[in-house]
Amino acid sequence: MSIQNKIDVLKSQLTGDLGANDKILIEINGLMIEQHKQETLKRILK
Repeated sequence: MSIQNKIDVLKSQLTGDLGANDKILIEINGLMIEQHKQETLKRILK
């Protein structure tokens, strides 16, 4: 599963419950950072 797919699945799990959302948002942020690192590496290595 790609990072973007994981992000989309997590976003679909967001609820109105802020306590539950915090954990999901932290995980989404971590995945987005990882995705950015991978894209940066691809650009550098071209």
